[in-house]
Amino acid sequence: MTVQKSGVLHALNGIFISTVLPACTLFFIWHVQSLRLGLPLVLPAPAAVFRRIAALIPDTRFWHHAGATALRSFRSFFISLLLSIVLGTFAGLFPRFRSFIGFPMGIIKASPVVSFILLAVFWFSTDTVPVFIGLLMTLPIMSGSCAAGIRETDQKILAMARIYGFSLVQKIRYIYVPSVLPYFLSGALTAFSLSWKVVAAAEVLCLPKRGIGTAMQTAKTHIETADVFAYTIAIIVLSYICERALSMIFNRRKKR
Repeated sequence: MTVQKSGVLHALNGIFISTVLPACTLFFIWHVQSLRLGLPLVLPAPAAVFRRIAALIPDTRFWHHAGATALRSFRSFFISLLLSIVLGTFAGLFPRFRSFIGFPMGIIKASPVVSFILLAVFWFSTDTVPVFIGLLMTLPIMSGSCAAGIRETDQKILAMARIYGFSLVQKIRYIYVPSVLPYFLSGALTAFSLSWKVVAAAEVLCLPKRGIGTAMQTAKTHIETADVFAYTIAIIVLSYICERALSMIFNRRKKR
């Protein structure tokens, strides 16, 4: 019983140090700075922002905006997931193909996101632009992780598989998948978190009918700074919840 209590206290202490204390410190600094400035249109107080969040939660329009952004984020992520498996596999197995896609992937990683958003506005509809941008920004991460996992596969195990006459399917199932999985899942979590940010950024610029980015731009136009903060916190919370849920799924998959 004592050991269980000690474990619970240790866990609570860890949560306090890693989450509660930093959050309280951040909100305290925010509150002090808002009082010092005395300009709610520039930096509203935390209390005002939380009142706006409380007002947004029962508002169906907020959930329409949130649902649209979530749907675009998931769509871009899963399309990127499928493409990354194909590109990453070929890049990991064939050095020439890895060299071939290395240059365009490098351009994507080095270029500002806003440049691609502004270009995509000319190419796609406003509903498609955020999905395209999310796909574009996450593709190098996940395909690179997949390729890295294949390159790191133990060559001695592959040699043993050749000696024992493993088929291609057996090599993939028993050798490549266990080797690639840790790399790929780590890259997928990073990409999933990034997809929310870039999708919202694209919505701010292309203004689809529904989306948290659209709501933020509308609030900014109307100089409703508290609403901009409220929508920002909302997307952070939604992104965190979805990321943690995906992480739990991945962790269960690793344990199997």
